[in-house]
Amino acid sequence: MNKIDLTALDAQAQTPIEKPLAIMEKLRKSIISSKATIESMKKSAQNQINVLPIALRGQATALYMVYNGGKTLLAFRWTCDSIAAHRIDGKNVYYILADDDYNGSIEKAELAEEHGFNLVVPGMQEGGIRADEIPELLDSFATSGCAVDQIIIMDTLKKLVSMMDKTKTAKLGEIVRRFVQSGGTFVALGHINKHRGDDGKPVYEGTGDIVNDFDCAYVGTIDTPKDEPQRQVTFENIKLRGNVPSKLSVTYNSGKDQSWRQKFDSVSIIDEEQAAKRAQALRDQQQLESDFEAVQWIRAQLKGGAKNTSTIRTTENAPLGQKKIKDLLHRYDETHRNRYFRYWTSKAGAKNAQLWTLTDNNPEALNPVL
Repeated sequence: MNKIDLTALDAQAQTPIEKPLAIMEKLRKSIISSKATIESMKKSAQNQINVLPIALRGQATALYMVYNGGKTLLAFRWTCDSIAAHRIDGKNVYYILADDDYNGSIEKAELAEEHGFNLVVPGMQEGGIRADEIPELLDSFATSGCAVDQIIIMDTLKKLVSMMDKTKTAKLGEIVRRFVQSGGTFVALGHINKHRGDDGKPVYEGTGDIVNDFDCAYVGTIDTPKDEPQRQVTFENIKLRGNVPSKLSVTYNSGKDQSWRQKFDSVSIIDEEQAAKRAQALRDQQQLESDFEAVQWIRAQLKGGAKNTSTIRTTENAPLGQKKIKDLLHRYDETHRNRYFRYWTSKAGAKNAQLWTLTDNNPEALNPVL
């Protein structure tokens, strides 16, 4: 007869009891609503200052923008400005540049050295950290108690994790959360998709786990045409915790003849009202360019003298539909917000008809688009 191992049976018998006891102990250790713990947390709490104009200390922030839109340029400029204003200490800043070429890295290294913060290019230095080791670094900061005041700027997020891998992005979110809860600050730069959403707004790249797990997230769009040298970019908040702006607009000179340093020096934050006016003016200009041929055709109809709406709309062989003609007549009349786009005026005629006449004989002198 085989001898029964009483020790093994005893261990098995204890397991169902020990497990809930162990998890209950973990639960008790996680309680923070005691006076002593609250006082301890208050001493360790940090003022939520802006490490960047749209990123708070002690938070995880994601900034999404179109490829080659100026993410690195703006993040560098904002970092340098915050150091110059003594909001943050450069020695605690680690800018991880994982998406640039060799010459670009040199240029940015000189700028980081000049402003006193740390530029890290994963894999460049022998024995240096690799991009796939950054999550381990964040975890080490958190578990060792060394995360306080440390600022990690990750450029770009896709070098850290596959943006379409839900499991990996969720895991990264957990690590980043531990890092910021331990006093660190994490800023990640990411991309937006080529195609916009059903609402016409840009869509950030990847799954929603990063945005869900982070404290704050912004999506930046370029307001100006691609060939416009004086570029305007507007960042719009899509997730908010703390006192950060719902929108932030900047301008910089993106001209082909400008060096990266010249572009960096030209970055300027503009107020929301100014940004909105410029964006509207650009939209008006783009609309006019789209309407160019139709506006020319209507002007040709009015050069012979005043005509009413019906006569213009029913012109034989008109190159556009009657509704389009009516819309354009009202779009570019004397009420247009831009005085240079007021190409004709209207007044009441017989039997409530609207009579249209050209505003002047030579609007081309006022608006070179025509």
